[in-house]
Amino acid sequence: MIPETHRFARGRRGRSAIFQRTFVKPVGGTVAGFSRGEKVSHVLIVDDSEDIRLALRMILEDADYEVKELSDGTEVLSALKTDPPVLVLLDVAMPARNGFDTLKEIIAEEQTRDIPVIMVTAKGRAEDLSRARSLGARDYINKPWEDGEVELRVGWVLKAQDLRAAS
Repeated sequence: MIPETHRFARGRRGRSAIFQRTFVKPVGGTVAGFSRGEKVSHVLIVDDSEDIRLALRMILEDADYEVKELSDGTEVLSALKTDPPVLVLLDVAMPARNGFDTLKEIIAEEQTRDIPVIMVTAKGRAEDLSRARSLGARDYINKPWEDGEVELRVGWVLKAQDLRAAS
């Protein structure tokens, strides 16, 4: 594996910043992660609200991520096994299977446990955050999120994942 670093500038709403993203590229293979301008893998959004899925999709696609969606937690494990994403954004409160039960299932399976999960919820209670972390979630986003928060948290989690893979 060869670590690579990419820098890119991004201006948005009058602000600009330079971001740096390191990812691991297998020798002679495809990129395992994300680089600006290339859609090399996808983020899976799991939320029962079509509006939230659409909002997250727009944010992530604007940041050059490919996005796939599911509307409940019952199909997540099979989707992760057949087409593993680089990251899952998982709603906590869903009718068929809640996000905590889905997260437990993801972490319990050897084939899926290393896929990072960020919990997304309208319930900003400290006990939910603590429970998500103790079950294996890498981060937690409260609805409504701040402008730029989703991209930032997704980037942080993927960078940490890349560093784990490189070591």
